[in-house]
Amino acid sequence: GEREEREKRGECAPVTRSHLMRFGSLSLPLLRYVVEADGPAAAARGQAMDPTTVLGAGTMAMLLVGMASSAGWLAAVRRWGKYRVWILVSSIGMCIPLLLFIPQTGRPLVTVALIAANGLTVSAGAFITSALLCQVIDVDEFNNGSRSEGAFMVFSTLLPKFVAIPGKATPEEVAMMGGKFLGVG
Repeated sequence: GEREEREKRGECAPVTRSHLMRFGSLSLPLLRYVVEADGPAAAARGQAMDPTTVLGAGTMAMLLVGMASSAGWLAAVRRWGKYRVWILVSSIGMCIPLLLFIPQTGRPLVTVALIAANGLTVSAGAFITSALLCQVIDVDEFNNGSRSEGAFMVFSTLLPKFVAIPGKATPEEVAMMGGKFLGVG
């Protein structure tokens, strides 16, 4: 097809802004054109995979790692406390996705492992944040004499939405700028 013709001519298919906006920063264009999951380097290693398979396997592995790590996070909370473990989880949650910026050209299995590593913080973020919020509401009630969990709940649901917008747009803009420098976009 068209892709084979482009490869023969040594051209890459353009990664457009709509590709990146449609799938987010961890997307099929990343897997197809940066990781080259089904490219010649992956085939030479015997690891050639369709990019959708890499994305699906990574997502499933991320969920399994999340479920498997929840008992460990609970034990850590019991030993070191909610706040310290929350700081640790937040730090890990910020660092692991940065590993995806290291191009793993021709290594789809490494990419699946990096996606799966994101699951370490999925389960902890689900219960530690809620537990801390309950504790903050109780301390606020003790200090002010009235319970105002409604305000805390509104704030805790709106803040992630406000943070998600630049959090999603920034990697896409970085990818677009990187693509322009590399002649991809």
